[in-house]
Amino acid sequence: MLEYYTTQGVTTDPGKYEDLYKELPDDVHGLVQAVTGLLMHEAHLAAYKVELTEERKSELQLRRVEDMLEKIMTLDEHSLVTPRAPGKRLIVDCRHFTVLACSFLRSKGIPARARCGFGGYFQPGIYSDHWICEYWDST
Repeated sequence: MLEYYTTQGVTTDPGKYEDLYKELPDDVHGLVQAVTGLLMHEAHLAAYKVELTEERKSELQLRRVEDMLEKIMTLDEHSLVTPRAPGKRLIVDCRHFTVLACSFLRSKGIPARARCGFGGYFQPGIYSDHWICEYWDST
């Protein structure tokens, strides 16, 4: 069963950007740091003085990791382990963090999957979807 969760799916497959994964660290902590250095959650834009322009709104609609990586590399051509300045990060929501983390983990043979639930703690009275990445820790 764990082998299934190390296999890239349609959404997590890096496609033509697979070679970029060669420089990724092998440990979970390093992979998470790489993800957070590439993405900016839309809820944090104001804190970093990043504007969500009409042109950049489409980033929130990217679904596949290959498409996310294409935009990430368009914004900044550095290695995936090089943290971007806030304005050069892909503007996303929690789902994007999850699928990119899943993709990175699977590329290193670490079983991972996306999990979705609903939280009422973001906005009282509204249950919004919230995504997390779950991975298998064999230790």
